[in-house]
Amino acid sequence: MQLRKMLVNVSKPFSDAEIDALSEFLISDESPEECMDISTLDGFLTGLVIGPDTIMPSRWLPVVWGETKEDQIVWETPERAERIMGLVMRLYNSIVQNFQIDPPDFNPLFYINKVEGKEYTIIDEWCWGFMQSVELAPQSWLLLLEQENQAAAIYPISLHGTEEGWDLLSKDAKISKVPHEEWVTMLPATVLEVHEFWLPFRRAEAQISQTAISPKVGRNEPCPCGSGKKYKKCCGAPESLS
Repeated sequence: MQLRKMLVNVSKPFSDAEIDALSEFLISDESPEECMDISTLDGFLTGLVIGPDTIMPSRWLPVVWGETKEDQIVWETPERAERIMGLVMRLYNSIVQNFQIDPPDFNPLFYINKVEGKEYTIIDEWCWGFMQSVELAPQSWLLLLEQENQAAAIYPISLHGTEEGWDLLSKDAKISKVPHEEWVTMLPATVLEVHEFWLPFRRAEAQISQTAISPKVGRNEPCPCGSGKKYKKCCGAPESLS
């Protein structure tokens, strides 16, 4: 199978070679049996980036590896660990920058399977990964999931990313009649809707966090922004605080 993804052109883009290197590791014998594949990881990280809460890597990385108490990842060398962890974080950061710079340019990383010269887009793994990010903060996601008009925004993802959804796809005649490629084309717009819904919440969270960690600076002390000016004549000036 091939992979298809277009990443925004940032100063240090996540290259196809890096995608291949990370993909190969995730499905290799080096990783735990329940480790995510690259498409699942892309969906998972996307959910983390655009969701309601900021979740630290210490919480979500074990989910990536599929770690349990009995089955934890064992790195060949510290350098190998640094390399792979670096690739995961670079993929995460590329998604962050995509949504900061040009959200409409976002494209999920789907597997493309070729059969008899025809291409088929596989979306279940990506959607499953996205829904795993929802499972990390279920209470926070309820605000979207419990509102009928908002829950429709995430429906194509939950339909292809949960066992309940797969059951509907196989048993509900009306749903099963929808051509698969229609679901594929819906997904980027679906992601943008979810991103836009949570954006005000994430901005408010960021503002609260910034306020909480802002140092108390005397008006005659050097401004913490590094300008060299006194705080009262820089960021603490009335026009700066308005």
